Amino acid sequence: MRKSIYLIVFLFPVLLFASQAEELMNEANQLYQDGDFAGAIEKYETVVKNNYESDALYYNLGNAYFKSGILGRAILNYERALELAPNDEDIAYNLKIVRARTVDKIQEVPQIFIVRWWDSLVASLTISGWAAVVVFIFILFLIAAGAWFILKNYLARQWSLVFVSFSLGFFIFTSVCLYSKISKEEGSSFGVLLAETVSAKVSPDEKSNDVFVIHEGVKFRVEDQLNNWARIKLADGKVGWLPKDYYEEI
Repeated sequence: MRKSIYLIVFLFPVLLFASQAEELMNEANQLYQDGDFAGAIEKYETVVKNNYESDALYYNLGNAYFKSGILGRAILNYERALELAPNDEDIAYNLKIVRARTVDKIQEVPQIFIVRWWDSLVASLTISGWAAVVVFIFILFLIAAGAWFILKNYLARQWSLVFVSFSLGFFIFTSVCLYSKISKEEGSSFGVLLAETVSAKVSPDEKSNDVFVIHEGVKFRVEDQLNNWARIKLADGKVGWLPKDYYEEI
């Protein structure tokens, strides 16, 4: 009985905030429809600050920022939404529209086909998505292996053996995809510039020389951090340092 009470005490705040988050989302959606984008942003941000996240929340917040003309934060939230729903066409389309309105048009360093294909495949699902696929294929492998041991018919055993081989191969392949996805997300960090214009420096020092200038909305990889500075790398390969206050991580 005591365990049940503890469970209820633990779950009650979670369920309560989930209800509050849904209520705030509905209020924000209504404000957005009424054209009060600033009010909608305030409501959405309140939900985000309470550690609630979903692709719909970030997508709506991105829309509200876009309507307000705040391109950097619009891109930031579209990117966050896309991480949670990598195959959502609406999010990808809106992100493309906002990027077209930014000042910088940075061309990515060309990659060979196989690398582009692999990166696209790994990015097609979230970590939880790849984990679900791995578990599903592993269950199929166990069923096929069990069938091989149980079945007496020679032809049925041969077909089950073929299925065991294929499912084992797919299990290994999807496990590699899952590992690659985890490695990419844990081993790298990306940010979006929120300041209007920033000059990246050669070193983490305000007095050092400028290497390039970037504008609001640029996405970059965060490669290193030192005190209040971050070493960033643009899609075209350029590297420089800028203060952490100028961007926010995706």
